[in-house]
Amino acid sequence: MLEHVSDLDRVASEISRSLNPKGVFLFDTINRTRTSKLLAIKVMQEWRYTRIIDAAIHDWQMFIKPEELAATMGSHGLHVQDVVGLAPRANPPKVLLDFIRTNRGSISYGELSRRLNIGQVGNTRTSYMGFATKWA
Repeated sequence: MLEHVSDLDRVASEISRSLNPKGVFLFDTINRTRTSKLLAIKVMQEWRYTRIIDAAIHDWQMFIKPEELAATMGSHGLHVQDVVGLAPRANPPKVLLDFIRTNRGSISYGELSRRLNIGQVGNTRTSYMGFATKWA
């Protein structure tokens, strides 16, 4: 949820301070790409027929590119490793239809989550996860 912090550098500093040497920090966050803007901002928050979030909880400018995260963590003695993509694995047209169904109340949020089949994917265009270790 690093895309919700207003001062990533300060958060990285605190993570580093609180970890023991060789400690591990697990993360997942949203990448700042056109794809993530389309899904997390337009589909989930803004478009009338697909939005499932009434509040603007995501700000695209706060999304973090993997290389930015690695640089920020690295400046605090944390080594980012094993970054993999995290996104819906369902067919994109079906994803859109299921957002519409959820918006209309035809399916529950739990059912939407199941149908999206979010998991590891071959790219980091939407979001990504990984871990960072503290240098000894």
